[in-house]
Amino acid sequence: MHGTELAGGSLLPANPGAEWRAVAVTDLDGDAYSDIVLQNSSTGDLGAWYLAGTTLKSGWLLVPSRVAPGWSVVGPR
Repeated sequence: MHGTELAGGSLLPANPGAEWRAVAVTDLDGDAYSDIVLQNSSTGDLGAWYLAGTTLKSGWLLVPSRVAPGWSVVGPR
């Protein structure tokens, strides 16, 4: 993105699996690149893909890495 304009896109090089879904996009590590927060729909586990543009730098479970069953991550309104 460039502000509110789409500057480009690409597929990420990793597949988290069918139970994982993207629930938020934010800069988790303060490097000025957006990162993706993932949540496992079965277990509630939370993880993140740390990105540098469209390059996947790393992926980790977040701490705390789990939310209570039935809860889900939501973004600001």
